[in-house]
Amino acid sequence: MNTSNDRSVPTGMFGIARDVAASPDAEQALRESESKLRSLFENLPDVVVLIDRNAHILFVNRDQPNARRKTLIGECAFDLVTPEYQTVCRRGLDQAIATGRPQAFETQDVVGRWWSCQAVPLAEKDGAPGMSWSFAPTSPRNV
Repeated sequence: MNTSNDRSVPTGMFGIARDVAASPDAEQALRESESKLRSLFENLPDVVVLIDRNAHILFVNRDQPNARRKTLIGECAFDLVTPEYQTVCRRGLDQAIATGRPQAFETQDVVGRWWSCQAVPLAEKDGAPGMSWSFAPTSPRNV
């Protein structure tokens, strides 16, 4: 930004300088952090699914016995739940978004496995609500 006197003659300059030498270190640290987080998510015993407000799957932390995660992206999460438990899941997700607090419920998938679920509301970049939906096997019923 230039400064000038009352006759519009430049008399000085303001500027901002920034040392970008640390930037590669910061970028490397970010890559390492992302790698650790990815490894953690991919090896959790629970299934973690990120869904949008309409329950379309955006992310799955790992492959499932009956489905690869790439095939699940874009699918409706309710299609993976038995019809009689879809209302329970919808209510849990809606309550999580409405209250801003995690909601717990139990459901059965289309393969017949029982899951203890936790729905956690997330804020998206554009402010639209999203959801983290985690599934932990409920082993007594899965016998």
